[in-house]
Amino acid sequence: MANAFDIIKENRKEVAEKVIKMMEEGYFFNNPSWNKLAFRPCNPSTNVVYRGGNKIRLMNEAIENKYTDPRWMTFNQISKNGYNLQKGSKGVLCEKWIFDKVEKIKNHETGEVEEIRTPLEQPRVRYFKVFNAKDIDGLPKLEKKELTDKETLDIVDRMIRSSQCKISEIAQDGAFYIPSKDEICLPLRESFKDEIAFSKVCLHEMSHSTGHSSRLDRGMFSSDKYSQTYAKEELRAEIGALFTEKELNLNLKTEHYEDHANYLNHYIKLFKEDPNELFRACTDADKIGDLLIRNYEKQLVLEKVNEISFQVQECSEFHHLGKVKENISSIEEALKSYENFCISKNHMGPGISIIINKQEYPIYFGDMAAHAYYESSIQKNKVFKDAIEKCKAYDLQKKKHDLERKEDFSENQKLDCLEKKKEIVPKKGKVLLEQEMELCL
Repeated sequence: MANAFDIIKENRKEVAEKVIKMMEEGYFFNNPSWNKLAFRPCNPSTNVVYRGGNKIRLMNEAIENKYTDPRWMTFNQISKNGYNLQKGSKGVLCEKWIFDKVEKIKNHETGEVEEIRTPLEQPRVRYFKVFNAKDIDGLPKLEKKELTDKETLDIVDRMIRSSQCKISEIAQDGAFYIPSKDEICLPLRESFKDEIAFSKVCLHEMSHSTGHSSRLDRGMFSSDKYSQTYAKEELRAEIGALFTEKELNLNLKTEHYEDHANYLNHYIKLFKEDPNELFRACTDADKIGDLLIRNYEKQLVLEKVNEISFQVQECSEFHHLGKVKENISSIEEALKSYENFCISKNHMGPGISIIINKQEYPIYFGDMAAHAYYESSIQKNKVFKDAIEKCKAYDLQKKKHDLERKEDFSENQKLDCLEKKKEIVPKKGKVLLEQEMELCL
């Protein structure tokens, strides 16, 4: 009879083969027809979210069986809670590794029973089976909450602000993380298909940044795109971004993963040579997600404590003439409101202010000079600094666009004047006509 280790070893091969088949069809958990809600498998009895290889197992089962419910339970948990398992239901094997021996010893000084953990010389492994909620009668109906596009982008913007490394938007084609500089470089936001596509790519690069020596120190960075090391790091960033996305209840529908189709063959080769590589990658991906979520939650607390928001108001040299929109959650949304207002109100320009602890700080009115006069505590505020950088980038693009429009307008004006010349030559004298042309040009 096979022992637990052999059973799990064989099961890992089966899971890897299923993932290989998926990748050979050109997908890596990114087919738009799949229900992404089931990509965050959890146990309603223990409130545990499954991790690592177990998460990939259950995600894959959800795809195969078209499950739309992310909840899974053991047979004992089903019975204990008074539910019933449907006849003929098949469980999915999961694994549990035990690294410590736990002993309960009474402390003679305090009289309390304490748990003492002792590392095992060799870890022990157990397996168990879980069943999907679709096969369980009596389980309460799942409450589904889908985020709006605005809520999604607000979360992603906060995630970006929580980055531990610098994120630069540059006029370039590729997106990449530079370990030596600890910096993420992305193409300009407007060059993407939409905000969601930008968010997906940014989250992928942020996953790479967690491998820096000052963080998780994965030591897998390589400049050789055809090396196994490069493929392994790319795989971890891909799965790490996927785990993070689902943990935040995001559904970033985009073609991002297909941009990485060139890596699929590398992954297939890795899994065929060693099915355990998929499970090692999932373990590292969990660590990536944990760090990104932890940073996100810190940022969330920081912004709530500081009560940070933005507003756009009609003004002239920062003398307010009337508020336009308040309680804006992100600088990106503020810039959109600013642009819309510019279009509708040509006679008076709006300005953007950041509100920190109910104190207003103007940050954009086509002039970036005023920011240097704010106190150092404001200057060091991460949200403030990010907003200034975004305003600078926007201002640069706006001036470039305005210059191009001006040049186009001048050309059109010249053509109009030449057309007028043909019409008015018979009616006016030559001298008067030349004067009009000079004024026109």
